[in-house]
Amino acid sequence: MNQYKYLVILLVAVLLLASCSANRTMEMETYLPQKISVPKGVNFEEEIEVAVLSTSEDIHTKSIVQHLQQSLVANIHVTPVALKDFSHLKKDYDFIYLDGQLGEKEIEEVKDELISYVNDGGSLFLSHEYGKQFPSEFTGITRFEPITDKELSFTYPEVRRNLSGLQEVWRTFTDIYGKYQGLKATHHIDFKEGAVIGTATPLVNKGELSLLTAQSYGKGTVIWANKFLPNEQFITRFDLQAENNQKYFHFGYASANYLFRNELMKYIAKEKYGYSIQKAYGTYGRPSLAWQAHYEALYSFVLRDMIKWTELLEKHNQIPTYSIVRGSYNGGQWQETLRFHENIGTNSEPNFVNVEENSFFSAGKVLTTKEDIIRFERYPGYHTFLSPLELPYRAYATVADLNADGKLDLLVGSYNGNVYFMQNAGEAGELLFESPVELKDVHVDQAAAPTVVDWNDNQKDDLIVGNEAGELLLFLNDGKGGFTKEGNITANGNPIKLVGNAAPTAVDWDGDGIIDLLVGDKTGQVYFYKGKETGSIDVSEGIALQSSDGVLQVDSFAAPAVVDWNEDGNLDLLVGDISGEITVFLQQDDGLLVNQGKLTGETKNFFGTNAINVGHFTVPVVVDWNMDGKKDLLTGHLEYGNPYAIDDQLFPYKREFKENIAHSQSKKIPLIPHMYFNENLTDENENHEMEIHRNSFNNLGIPWKEDMGVNHHTWTINKDALQTFKNQQEYGIWWNFGFRPPNVSTAPRDGKEFLMIVPFMLPSEKEDERFSKFILFSPAPHNLNYAQAWDGLAKFDIPLTYFEHIEHSMKPGTKVYKKLIDEINFMNEFREKYKYTFQTEEQMARSFLNTFYGDVHFAATNEGVVVVPDYSNVPEEVKEYEKTLGIKLELGEAYEGKEITTSSMFFYEGNDGYYIGVDEPIKIDFVEKSTMLEQVHFVRSNSPVEIISIEKNVLRLKLATKGMQELEIYSPVKLKVRGKNIKVNKNRNSYSIIHYGDEVEITLTK
Repeated sequence: MNQYKYLVILLVAVLLLASCSANRTMEMETYLPQKISVPKGVNFEEEIEVAVLSTSEDIHTKSIVQHLQQSLVANIHVTPVALKDFSHLKKDYDFIYLDGQLGEKEIEEVKDELISYVNDGGSLFLSHEYGKQFPSEFTGITRFEPITDKELSFTYPEVRRNLSGLQEVWRTFTDIYGKYQGLKATHHIDFKEGAVIGTATPLVNKGELSLLTAQSYGKGTVIWANKFLPNEQFITRFDLQAENNQKYFHFGYASANYLFRNELMKYIAKEKYGYSIQKAYGTYGRPSLAWQAHYEALYSFVLRDMIKWTELLEKHNQIPTYSIVRGSYNGGQWQETLRFHENIGTNSEPNFVNVEENSFFSAGKVLTTKEDIIRFERYPGYHTFLSPLELPYRAYATVADLNADGKLDLLVGSYNGNVYFMQNAGEAGELLFESPVELKDVHVDQAAAPTVVDWNDNQKDDLIVGNEAGELLLFLNDGKGGFTKEGNITANGNPIKLVGNAAPTAVDWDGDGIIDLLVGDKTGQVYFYKGKETGSIDVSEGIALQSSDGVLQVDSFAAPAVVDWNEDGNLDLLVGDISGEITVFLQQDDGLLVNQGKLTGETKNFFGTNAINVGHFTVPVVVDWNMDGKKDLLTGHLEYGNPYAIDDQLFPYKREFKENIAHSQSKKIPLIPHMYFNENLTDENENHEMEIHRNSFNNLGIPWKEDMGVNHHTWTINKDALQTFKNQQEYGIWWNFGFRPPNVSTAPRDGKEFLMIVPFMLPSEKEDERFSKFILFSPAPHNLNYAQAWDGLAKFDIPLTYFEHIEHSMKPGTKVYKKLIDEINFMNEFREKYKYTFQTEEQMARSFLNTFYGDVHFAATNEGVVVVPDYSNVPEEVKEYEKTLGIKLELGEAYEGKEITTSSMFFYEGNDGYYIGVDEPIKIDFVEKSTMLEQVHFVRSNSPVEIISIEKNVLRLKLATKGMQELEIYSPVKLKVRGKNIKVNKNRNSYSIIHYGDEVEITLTK
């Protein structure tokens, strides 16, 4: 007995040894899928023919065609069909989608033919309005009843497999928008009515009523949907153009509409072939994540935040993309400064450019020293560009040749109570000055507002200075380069004291030869103080000026300037105020001041008007600065951001800027423009802005390639979105991942209009092409605030780029730094949960382009299907990502219970489907039990993967992109993974590889 036991043990040992020996001798190639060659004369499956039926070939609801033409489902061919052509074409179509706005008469003409079409095996989609126009036995709907409840509460009855995808879009969209209250009942939700079903299958119910149904009729199917989804209340066309007074493009509804229509195509494919094959976003079928870092903040270059962020992400196996603004600034800061506005009109009809190429948040041109832009006091605290401001910080300027050198100089009052002398250091028309020098003898408690006048008629320039208390103080020129304080100016013996913030200008207003005073105040009024006699510190009592509107009134903190504006011999009045704008009052012969409205220029400001708007608290100064015989305009004011053009000679941090840029370039990180547009730029001005942005990049060693992406400062594009997109195409830009559609009040990432997003191509205006080579996308919802939205988007494999401002956030221990770490960790957890990869936005865009332009053809075999990629239409911008297409295969009811094996090296199972790379022809077998876990295969890659060689136990690969490379390998046998400077993480049978830098070779040894 013992001998028998020993024999058994010995036999088992021998078998185990033999097994191990065999395992050791099995070569690497044994574990790899076998390549296939496509048999000659293979018959590829027929296309799914889709007709969009309309009154004419000019579709009314163009979102239908635009969405279907960009469906990722393989073998889809979409044709607009006019009603008149339908009768002899109907048998050619697998699916018919009725255009919107077909009237009862038009439906009546084709009703019987549509019923016959479905009866013979066709599929028909009816949007809400058509449900009542067909017999109930055809639709399966007995009647419709009104719905007043606008809650996003639904039930989803169990349905057959091929229909479940339609449910999933509805469920995901409403779960996301319901959880985050992203749809307002008054503006976004209108079910109108629901269906009382008879024989139809309900897919989505609201109470006792159905909102989505499918009816089997004869050999075909009728699908009806409530107007809630697909929804045409908002713009959902991919060219962002409105129909029927739609207000704006809603990213959420557009994405849901698109995904729903894509699921319709998958349903038709499963009915026709037994399975659906759709192209998948991302490299070899796996989507990616990216960072979109807007880089604007001026001082962050000194802090090296770009370098710190890049290195931090590298520690976490991630990589950024940077978009760089042309005008770098300090966010939240406001500072007193001045601008020059050249008169491009005539002396009697002045005109101005307004917003110029380096005006940024203001208008006109800056005044400088040789070292810097001239600025004075900074407004306390942090305040955004649109924040209301209360304290009248303003550079209050007045003109005089104080040093008698024949050049006009400036004296400027500041909120700190000081007055500064700015000596003109340039030639006529130049805006160059010596550094401002404080006048030691001239000071008020706060808000100094000086005006120059020879008050005592001794041929010396004196100063009258207003202050915050509403007083006026006289400082007489002592003839020795200084001033002597004479005291408060009085009115009939009493010190003048306005409501607050006296803003004087001195002029002989009434023409009697004696200097008078016009003084603005905090309330926005201007007072006339008649001079009594030359040199007297006492004037007459103030009188509020009248205008054609009654009491002359502007917004608060009036600052007047007197000039004969229209050269008619009468003195006129320009008044600045808190708004940052200037109101013009022209004096008639009878003395009446007529309000002419705001002073305007040729270009529009940020707010969409032609008003010259420089910031806040404008002080106008009229002077012929360039000595060309025409009056020009200087403005003192409070201005946002302290901006500098990044290639300006005065840019204060040139060395630090170059250091940050060089570091990113060494890491192969894309640097793209963060474009400063406003919604009112003309076509010419938009092109000019892109031209100077391109020049600034080239000047700084940032190549502006004919292969460029973009996003937008404040997300703003033109009201005519197509103008912006077409202009960008002209400048070599072919992807835009950061914009706010016109008229949308919220912003990407944080706004609820953006809780669901999909990438899409800009539809072409040419009849012979579906779309132009221009990708539109939006940053993902805020991951810490809208985590469920990310989970919902992952169900549809949507790639996600995440926007963040990282400037001034890179100090460990701070709340903002912790938030960044939380966002990084969230993205890594999401990445692993759903098997996403990480890419730069440039890599992501190339992959998108490959997905949209690449194609696949497939043919049934006895075992399954052969899939052949077609890269013939892929544009050159795809570059190294050309042969990285992936597909998602979903088995329909015909293959329920089956699994698959594939000859592809790229395989991942998830989301009720199989993701398979099709870099070359592959076969897919439908089997009872998959053998994929017995093969070495690639689960995900952010990079093209080239197999260099297979030799016995060694597989050599190249990850053929630059920046960051990521590859996850599954292997049933233990592997040794080698490569230069690679990071390898082994988790059971998976090997995750990360590398930074140039392309890298990887060696896998069994």
